Parts: sequence; structure tokens; C-alpha cells
Amino acid sequence: MVYDRDMSKARLHLIYSITFLLSSIALWNLVSPVPVPTPVEKPAVVEQQAPSVFAVEGVWEQYYVEGDKREFMARLSIQKSENDYVAVPLSLAPDAFPKHAYLSYNHHFENGRWTFKEAWSCHSTGQFELIEQPNGEYLGWAFSEQGGHGFQTVFVRVQ
Repeated sequence: MVYDRDMSKARLHLIYSITFLLSSIALWNLVSPVPVPTPVEKPAVVEQQAPSVFAVEGVWEQYYVEGDKREFMARLSIQKSENDYVAVPLSLAPDAFPKHAYLSYNHHFENGRWTFKEAWSCHSTGQFELIEQPNGEYLGWAFSEQGGHGFQTVFVRVQ
């Protein structure tokens, strides 16, 4: 009887250890640095174009991009708030983080480029560098200014 109780405790400890190991591996995959490619140098001479009017306000979907594969991250309602923008999540992928509104600022639009910063969790700042595609989508990279890790992303206007 004592032997069975000790074996049950040992099995339970083994299950806890395996669960902890698997959750640690999953967490590491979420936060491990992903190399960010170096930005392409801009040409010294830029063709002069008429300034375009770009309205960031509206409903956008954001996707994580890996090769030709896209994974839905969030549907966001981006609204003006004083001098900045707030992206309020209308729907999120189950594993999306963070789950609250995103404060974005320093939006710049020039020659089909859209750059901005976003307040991420844990006092981290995300830098987005997106380029307008022929189909109207904005494709580029988002990376942490503090950690340097990043991911390829695309914003698609829905409304």
C-alpha cells in the first residue's frame, strides 16, 4: 500500500515536471529573438511625388506573415485620440498578446511608407515599418526597440 502511494506521488511529480518543461518551451518560442533583416537603404535621389493623403482611421486586419503563409492576429478599429491613435481590438486570435487596446504614435506616411510606434506590454515599444503594396495592403516588419526581435506583418484595410 505504501509502495503504491509513493509511486503515485512520483508519477504526479513526473507529470508536473513534464508540464513545466513543455510550457517553458512554448514560452521560449513566443519570446525568443527572431532575427530582423537589415532595412534596405533608400536611394539618394527620391522621385518627387505629390503628397498623398492617407487616413489611418478605420478597420484593419493585421496578419503575421511567414513566407507565403498568413496567420490572422487581430481585427482593429484604429481611431484618432488627441495626437495619437488607438487601435481597439474588435477580434483577436486566441494566442494574440496583448488583449487590450494598443496605443500607437509617431505615424508617418511618405511615398507609400507607413511607419509608427506602438506601446507594447512590459514597457516595450514596437516599431512598425510598412510599405504599401500594389493591392493596397501594407507589408513590412514590426520589431521591439528594446529586444530587437521582430516579425513580418501585413495590415489590410477592411473598412
